[in-house]
Amino acid sequence: IPFQSGDGQIPPVLTMDARPVIGTTPNVVTTNITPGTFFQVFVAGLTGVPAPVNLTQFGMPDCFQYINPFTAFLTGLNGNGEFSVAFNIPNNPAYQGATFYFQSAPLTGGLNAAGIITSNGVCATVGL
Repeated sequence: IPFQSGDGQIPPVLTMDARPVIGTTPNVVTTNITPGTFFQVFVAGLTGVPAPVNLTQFGMPDCFQYINPFTAFLTGLNGNGEFSVAFNIPNNPAYQGATFYFQSAPLTGGLNAAGIITSNGVCATVGL
């Protein structure tokens, strides 16, 4: 693996590389990826959960669900050793104030029974 990143001791970290502004395309980026991880499930939603949902019962101790997903898809590792998903915000003022929620779940075998660990959640409110 040609990158330095997480070792499974610190969970993956989800961030955005720019503010969510109308007419732009910031990336939602997962870092601190454990070596040997090549794919993640990326989820997006329009609402968060009132309290984090503990995923221990699904073989994922110390992992939590922070959003109510409306879409999910598989993404691959980029050349920087990160997962990056483009978040295209149309150039339409109707999107101002819209809030979106994101979370990622790298598929990392051996760290728990499910082979999945979760990131933090990200809340992005679109502005001008």
